[in-house]
Amino acid sequence: MGAGLPVVPEVNPALIICDTDATTQLLIAGDISVLRELKRTYKVQPAIVEAVDYELRSPQSLTLRRLLPVYEPQLDKALNTSTIQILDERTLPAYVGNAANAVWRDISIRATKWSLRVQRGEAYSHSAALTLSLPILTHDIRAIRILEKDQEKLTSPLLRAFDLYAFGFQCGCMTERDCDRCRQALQQRNEFIPQAFANRSFQEGLGYFYPRLQCSHIPFVGSATPFDAHDVRLTLRPAQPPPSPEKASGGPVTEAT
Repeated sequence: MGAGLPVVPEVNPALIICDTDATTQLLIAGDISVLRELKRTYKVQPAIVEAVDYELRSPQSLTLRRLLPVYEPQLDKALNTSTIQILDERTLPAYVGNAANAVWRDISIRATKWSLRVQRGEAYSHSAALTLSLPILTHDIRAIRILEKDQEKLTSPLLRAFDLYAFGFQCGCMTERDCDRCRQALQQRNEFIPQAFANRSFQEGLGYFYPRLQCSHIPFVGSATPFDAHDVRLTLRPAQPPPSPEKASGGPVTEAT
């Protein structure tokens, strides 16, 4: 799908798959209110595969090992409250029913092949997202480039943490200050930040950033012009229509006669 073309599904995706790097960023930035909002208002469950859970808890890289004491308590809390769910053979039937065994086999076969070229967490995350036609939250540009170079098909859209922050700001579950606090926390730890926000505040950077995730009932934020081949936009609808301004404020509502 070409850059900038919107993806407007008839129903919201049941899940957003999160890979290791992106999940780490959300946790160490210290604010996952947008994940709660995705689940509560849009009925989209953030999920990680077992391989990602393992990589987060038994990190191989020195960087992740140093960050483990920071993010592991947040990971435990998110899993215990089901803000993040582990997608595996036990939870998959809730989304695909009786086809779960066959679907998991397809995911595993592809992931096993891809894990010869990319990290196991990324292999399973991308395979699950592709098999189930789900968006994926990923920051592993190297894995994406390797798989694309080998002409492997990937799911769309490929979301970034800042797509979630922009979404949270747009739908009102995060303030501008909240988003900028996350940006600063990631920048202080030398984590990946999109170029638009590298030397700008969150508000300033939005004009140079094409959010790949938006909500349908609120004016859009960010740039309307795509900058990257992966700039494909997914539009989510609230599970129930938002209340009218009068009802939300407790003001009078005139009923039609």
